[in-house]
Amino acid sequence: MANIDQIREWKQTVYPVLASKVEEFHLIGYDTATIEEVWECLIAKLERKKEVYKLHQLVAAIFNLSVNEYMNWLTISAYTGPNSLESNILLGSEEEK
Repeated sequence: MANIDQIREWKQTVYPVLASKVEEFHLIGYDTATIEEVWECLIAKLERKKEVYKLHQLVAAIFNLSVNEYMNWLTISAYTGPNSLESNILLGSEEEK
């Protein structure tokens, strides 16, 4: 059972680590990466593992987050999120009316 609520409370504590990860992504060319997106990606990853995490393990998970994992999460979120292609098509057709 994951301690996601506790992890969410640690967001401000690990904020410098998140900022460092975003800077890393920017340095390698992913300029649109944001702290919120990296955080949500990390939360999604930790929820799937369903383990209990301590603060130092959370920091390690942030440092170990790869660009590949982040980009895969973004892609999946684009297809399954509220701004998916299907909803964009529906909104576009309603605006044309």
